[in-house]
Amino acid sequence: KKKKKKTNAGSRPASNKADVGKHNEQSGKRGKHVQGKGGNRHTPKLLQTDDGGILMKRLPNRESNEETDVYVSRNSDFAVQMQRSEALLNYGYKSICIHGLGAACHRAINLALQLQKRYHQNIEITAETSTVTLVDEVQIPGKEPKRVQRNNSAVHIKLIVTSEQET
Repeated sequence: KKKKKKTNAGSRPASNKADVGKHNEQSGKRGKHVQGKGGNRHTPKLLQTDDGGILMKRLPNRESNEETDVYVSRNSDFAVQMQRSEALLNYGYKSICIHGLGAACHRAINLALQLQKRYHQNIEITAETSTVTLVDEVQIPGKEPKRVQRNNSAVHIKLIVTSEQET
């Protein structure tokens, strides 16, 4: 169970325009959310820039969308990702690929190592790192949208079943 965070009387009230820990690409300063938490698989994350514009963090293109691909994010539940990966291996697939982007790289690595431990070392792991170029859009009222590129680290881990599994 998650514990609710206590707030001090002097703390600011909760709102949809909370500060964000990400830096604005143009000014290097922190931005503010425009709508709620923002950003899921279908909607881009929106941040307000210092000049009154809106920074739309677009989602990266996925390399492939096969059944055996598991995409790890910071917000997805680790236990669910573990269950999905185990289900793929138990279903009979001889290999799966785990993808992690940015801050989720360590979670992807942890997931692969936990699966290897669970299957008693009967899984061979091969990892590949890459840099992914992400394209964001800055919309300033009264002006044409401007595209901003940024790079992010990625990890792609292939798990191959080497012998019969014992679960």
